[in-house]
Amino acid sequence: MAEERAAEPKGFRLWFGTLGAAVAWFIHLMVVYVLVPVACALEGAGLMWLASVLLGGMAIAAMFTAWSSWRHMSDEEQGNLIGEMEGSRKGFMLYAGLLASGVFLLAILMATIPTFFLNPCTMEGRI
Repeated sequence: MAEERAAEPKGFRLWFGTLGAAVAWFIHLMVVYVLVPVACALEGAGLMWLASVLLGGMAIAAMFTAWSSWRHMSDEEQGNLIGEMEGSRKGFMLYAGLLASGVFLLAILMATIPTFFLNPCTMEGRI
């Protein structure tokens, strides 16, 4: 019983699994926007790609945290998400965080694709 309680998600793991990917996407949006003039001055989008890789990694870490925390919960806490929607608040938060992590990771990837095809100097005047 003590081992089961030790693995129970709470605190940082619970909130990081729920909101970590959304925060990573928001930071990605801001950082890449700020890096456009820098990338233009350096004549390359390397810093933008590095930011995308690091923040995409943060979104993947949030997804893994939500998944592993949700898997360590009891069946009662996980709840029946298809039937009566019963379960715990933690189970719902982690399951929603798992789904949202996939969406926000996809948003980071989709925002990165144009950096491979467009020159940062042409992006600077359009943002």
